[in-house]
Amino acid sequence: MVRRALVGSGLLILSLPALATAQGGLRGVHAIRGGAAVASENAERRFTPASVQKLLVAVALLDELGPDHRIVTRVAAAGPVEGGVLEGDLVVIAAGDPSWSEEFFEDDSSTPLRGLARGVAARGVRLVTGDLVVDERGFPGRGYPTSRAAAELGLGYGTATSGLAVDRNTVRIRIAPGSRVGEPGRLEAPDDVETSNRMLTVSAHRDGRGSVEFLPVWGSDTVVVHGEDPISEGPYEMAVAAPSPSRHAASRFRQALK
Repeated sequence: MVRRALVGSGLLILSLPALATAQGGLRGVHAIRGGAAVASENAERRFTPASVQKLLVAVALLDELGPDHRIVTRVAAAGPVEGGVLEGDLVVIAAGDPSWSEEFFEDDSSTPLRGLARGVAARGVRLVTGDLVVDERGFPGRGYPTSRAAAELGLGYGTATSGLAVDRNTVRIRIAPGSRVGEPGRLEAPDDVETSNRMLTVSAHRDGRGSVEFLPVWGSDTVVVHGEDPISEGPYEMAVAAPSPSRHAASRFRQALK
């Protein structure tokens, strides 16, 4: 089913093949021209909200904060600084900035972390006697919904949320089969991520990428990689959920400070 509607001077075309079974619904309105409906299907029914819920969140934020709002991540000293020495902890006050990724920082997601580090150095800090602490008190609650399928938790789109996030809370893991059938597969991961390799190289008769799956061990630095990878497949990279997102971001910041 295809529904067409005039919007402004253009033509809005909506493809609605799935809605014929009443498993989904929509009502599209022209917000600028009085809320007139431009498309509707099963609009009177009630459904469990899915990913479209992000639109409500975005609109609510724009209404509450305004389009000129800026998310500011701060670094604070939990102690006196004398002679370049901070006697205490260095605290990152997480603000939930979602932009610390290669998409926004010219293929280098460490750019904002280096900016924070330069700010610390500009205040005269050269040595920290305490710990590097991430303050996430502004982000209480679970990092991921209980309705998320377990098989999705290790993938880039299923990663947990956090107040401090780099690369959308993902890490890149490179996968390759072993040199012979029956050998473990090969993994390459960032230095601050531990991998538990339970991947097996299988026959070339298997199609695709086998059944390799990723399981983050929450609260640790470990990702378990298990399943089968056909020997016929070449190496490839996956964006995998960081097992401890804030810890991973803090590790990147620590490198920037060095």
